[in-house]
Amino acid sequence: MVSKIKVDEIESSQAGGSIAYNSSLKLKQYNETQIDALSGMSDGEMVYDTTNKSIRIYNSSSTEWKQVEGSSSKSVTGGTITTSGSYTIHTFNSSDAFQVNGFTVQSPLAVEYLVIAGGAGGFDAALAAGGGAGGYRSNVAGQTSGGGQSAEAALSVSTGAYTITVGAGGSGGGGQISGTTTNGFDSIFSTITSKGGGKAQTSGGSGGGGAGGDGSFAGAIALTSPVVHGYAGGPGGGNNGQANNGAGGGGGAGGVGGGGSNLHSGGTSGQGGVGGAGAASNITGSNVTRASGGPGGNHPSTSTSITRAATPGGGGTGGYTSSGGADNTGGGAGSGSNQQDNLQGGSGVVIIRYLTSAI
Repeated sequence: MVSKIKVDEIESSQAGGSIAYNSSLKLKQYNETQIDALSGMSDGEMVYDTTNKSIRIYNSSSTEWKQVEGSSSKSVTGGTITTSGSYTIHTFNSSDAFQVNGFTVQSPLAVEYLVIAGGAGGFDAALAAGGGAGGYRSNVAGQTSGGGQSAEAALSVSTGAYTITVGAGGSGGGGQISGTTTNGFDSIFSTITSKGGGKAQTSGGSGGGGAGGDGSFAGAIALTSPVVHGYAGGPGGGNNGQANNGAGGGGGAGGVGGGGSNLHSGGTSGQGGVGGAGAASNITGSNVTRASGGPGGNHPSTSTSITRAATPGGGGTGGYTSSGGADNTGGGAGSGSNQQDNLQGGSGVVIIRYLTSAI
């Protein structure tokens, strides 16, 4: 049997005191139509709306029942925010902050990331090696990180502002271009740093290619500390006693740069090697290939019609007609004597995603 006490008002026996309930308090329940028909209400009266599954409080100023909105103290901001399937994605094409609120160290937010550094610049000259792609680091489950490595360890973040650094592409140089060629610049998120791509014959996230000419010049290796970021650059052609050999292509996140070719029969000079393959990720919901290397330059006597096409993943063209890497791909610039732009490496990108249901 359920006991009932019907009273108009309950107050504490002590002034300013509180009233404790030893069990849950159940409000009077009405559907939305019934609530709208109620009359004679005063400020602060509460009912439970069975239609909208919410608490309603009467406001005499507007003569309406206000719905009590549930609010979450959890929020995440920064970058360009999109959604795909079960995930919310933050894409950073330039440096910014990833702001996390409402997540404790004990109950952090699990995130997946793709951090790509800037690609190396190319060189406006024949026999010059292609630029290496920016370092490529990912912990997306089931996908590879740079250099053919497995996805990196899981990462969780708690409340705080995480600085996002998106590395610029390295500058191009030589020939008709003022300045010098440089490595790409690092991209950083939390404890994750991807190293900039290596210029000609220089180590980096992915290594630069080897020079062409008389003799064989090895491509530079990719950096391996603290983790592997990409692949080595390809070697310059050589070992045939001739001076007309193409330069090696820069390494990519998904493959070694191509080697420059040796002197061919019939007197055809060597071509520059292709840029190394990029790596693919669907972290944004679409499968996109990024961080390919730039091709190496041809020997000067190679036909001007021979240009190495850009390897999918943002690397430039090279061989004869050369171009820079694509923005926000980490692609390495190509090298060659018919320069078409400033031969800058492609800038990097930082992409972070988490389950939308976590907010």
